[in-house]
Amino acid sequence: MKTKIIVCLTLFCLFSLTLTSPTLAKAKNIARGVFINYTKAKSKKPGGSPATDMNATYKYSGIHWTNPNVSYVVDASLSGIMPADAITAVNAGFDTWENEINPFGFADKSIIDYTYNLSAPATSGTPALDGQNTISWGSLGSGTIAATYYWYTRKGKVLVEFDMIFNKNMPWSSSGENSKFDIHNIAAHEAGHTLVLNDLYLSSNRELTMYGYGAMGETKKRDLGYGDMLGVERIYPVR
Repeated sequence: MKTKIIVCLTLFCLFSLTLTSPTLAKAKNIARGVFINYTKAKSKKPGGSPATDMNATYKYSGIHWTNPNVSYVVDASLSGIMPADAITAVNAGFDTWENEINPFGFADKSIIDYTYNLSAPATSGTPALDGQNTISWGSLGSGTIAATYYWYTRKGKVLVEFDMIFNKNMPWSSSGENSKFDIHNIAAHEAGHTLVLNDLYLSSNRELTMYGYGAMGETKKRDLGYGDMLGVERIYPVR
C-alpha cells in the first residue's frame, strides 16, 4: 500500500468539479450502482459443491477503471475506534487486492494500484458524485454492514468514482474481536466492489472474499480466495 501526498493538477481539478454538475452527468450518461453487505442471508441459497477458498467462482460486471491507479480518502472519525487504527485497517483491505494477498503462495498477477490520499479532506457518511473516492462511516439500514456506491458511464462502462460507507451503528474493531465487525475484513470485501466484482451468495462461495454476507469476528476475507484472484486478474492483468 502506497501512502502519497497527491498534488491536484489544475486540469484534473476542473474535471473533478465539472463532474458534480447534474447537466454534465446527464450529458455524459453517468449511472449509479450500489452494493450492500448484509449481516445474514435473507434466504438460503445452497451451493452444489463444498465451500473452499479454492473455489474458482467470480462475477464481473464489465465496468472498469481506464487507469488502474486509483486513489481514495478516508474519514474514520465516526468509526468508534481510534481513527488511525481504522485507516490502517481500511488500507489493509485495499492492499489485499493490490498485492493479491492469498493463502496459497500464488504470485500477484494484476496491476491494480490503490493509493491512500492523506492530503485531501474527506466528507463523511453520504454518497455524492464529487470527484473524490471516499471511505467513511455513516448511518445505514438495519442489518447492513457497509455499502459501496459507484458511478460509471453507460457508454463504455467506465468507472468514474466510488464512495464506501461503513455503518456507524455497528460495533467495529481493527483486531478481529469476536463481538465486533473487523474493518480489514469488511474493507477487503468492499474494495472488491470498487473493481465492480459482484457479490456471491451461494453457500459454496462462503470462503471467498466476495461472498455477500459478513459476520462479527470474521477475518477470513482478509486474504483472497482463488476465484477472487481470477476476477482481479481478468480485469487488470499483468501485461
